[in-house]
Order: sequence, then C-alpha cells, then structure tokens
Amino acid sequence: MAQGRTDAYGHFTLEGHTAEFTTIDPKVNIYHKCEHKKDAIDTFGVAVKVASSGALT
Repeated sequence: MAQGRTDAYGHFTLEGHTAEFTTIDPKVNIYHKCEHKKDAIDTFGVAVKVASSGALT
C-alpha cells in the first residue's frame, strides 16, 4: 500500500488506502540493512484509532 524511507532523524510518514469491502489488518514492516549479512525485519500492528477512514489532520 505504501513505502517510505526515514529522514536524517529517523522520522517517516506513510499514507495508503484500500477499496476492500472487508476489513484489513494494517501493519508496518520495518526493514533495515546494517553490518549483518542477513536483512532484518520487524512487524508492528497499527492501532485502530490510527487507521481511519479519510484523512487525518
């Protein structure tokens, strides 16, 4: 749905939408590359109050 990169301070903004007729399970996958040979990943659920219909201002 959305991709992004962090800024110099580690902040990021993601925005997406869906036209599904059923509910979705929003999540954020965090990928990073560091000195490890294997890429690392973390997955975080998104609170329902953060996922909304329409724009958040």
